[in-house]
Amino acid sequence: MDNLINNNLFHVLLLMSFCLSLVLYIILYFSGRADIRLLRKLIYIPARKSNSGAIQLGGAPYALTIFIILACVIIGNEEIISMRPFELSLLKKWVFAAAIIFVYGYLDDKYELRPIVKLIGQVIAVTFFGIFQSQLLMPEFASVAFLVCCFWGLGAVNGTNLLDGLDTMTIKLSAISFSSLIIMGHIFNYPFIMELSVLFFIPLVSFYLFNMEPAKIHLGEIGGSFIGFVILLQCSLLFGHLHQTESAIFSAGISLVPLTLPMSELAVSFLRRLVNRKSPFKGDKLHSHHILKNYYHLRAAQAATYLSIAYALIMAVTLILGHFVHPFIALICQFSLHLCAYIICCGRYWMSDDSIQLNPKSLFEYLRKKDVLIIESKAIDDFKITILAEGEEQDIEMDKDDSSINDDKESAA
Repeated sequence: MDNLINNNLFHVLLLMSFCLSLVLYIILYFSGRADIRLLRKLIYIPARKSNSGAIQLGGAPYALTIFIILACVIIGNEEIISMRPFELSLLKKWVFAAAIIFVYGYLDDKYELRPIVKLIGQVIAVTFFGIFQSQLLMPEFASVAFLVCCFWGLGAVNGTNLLDGLDTMTIKLSAISFSSLIIMGHIFNYPFIMELSVLFFIPLVSFYLFNMEPAKIHLGEIGGSFIGFVILLQCSLLFGHLHQTESAIFSAGISLVPLTLPMSELAVSFLRRLVNRKSPFKGDKLHSHHILKNYYHLRAAQAATYLSIAYALIMAVTLILGHFVHPFIALICQFSLHLCAYIICCGRYWMSDDSIQLNPKSLFEYLRKKDVLIIESKAIDDFKITILAEGEEQDIEMDKDDSSINDDKESAA
């Protein structure tokens, strides 16, 4: 199995990936103390939800390092890297789409954009990449490939962001995802995906030095979304490699395995909020990592470690089933295992008095149309709205009760 990247260049890129990201994180860390006003204004963003005084924008050094590494890979393709045409084209198109992720992520970290604005940015980036990916990798069924790429791409970008909730958590979970890609690259004789996985993970090692509990830097919107988009790129490359010798169904099943964790997290969060009669787009503190920390009283690093161990075990089972049985059986098993793990760990903390009971009668009552009484405006001569302070409502109810008692006495007299 020959490496696609020249060994000397790979070692240079490996060292560059670590050193460059480390320097950028050091600059970010000391940006709050810098005398350069422009530097403070651009990159010093205190994390809004941090209890340790951490700095936001930790995804920016990671993204910039990836851009520079890919630029070196693309430029070096002529002489020292033996990429195939689809790999080179895919990397170029991905860089442009990832730049959109970077821009809207930076604006959200700095100004806290509305959710709909972030969603529009994600849709534009994933759609742009999906159009070129589908035409490049599967031109005979481009529309199907486009829909699959957009659906899983949006799930990966959003789901990975949801998993960025505790110190070191994203790093440990990403280590499992990149390791699974390295294993699949070895199994299916695709060294390029192995090399990229190592190069993409090394900047997270630099970030780990600043994200250890208590965290000094957080990834922010750029980091969570960008890591999901990086994994989407690698899965697309893996699909292109497999589809040259395998069927589209087999190739898609294998390629979607590393994206299943963020998709599972997103799906479970969506359904959980619906069951609790809340908007599926409104955040809460009932994610698995929140429950492990708040109800099981684990430290952030401990909760992240337990989640990564569970993910590693599920991924191991999935890879074995995908290789020896069938990829789609492995995907179904992976989703099922994720769901079981969520229910066992968090199920009892999800339900409340307002939750929908998961039985046919309750579901039917929830879905059926409710009777609504409509009063015509002609039937009302006058009305007024009174805004009550807290506690005044009880006083009014007591006055009504006293008035009713007096009326009863007068009637009896």
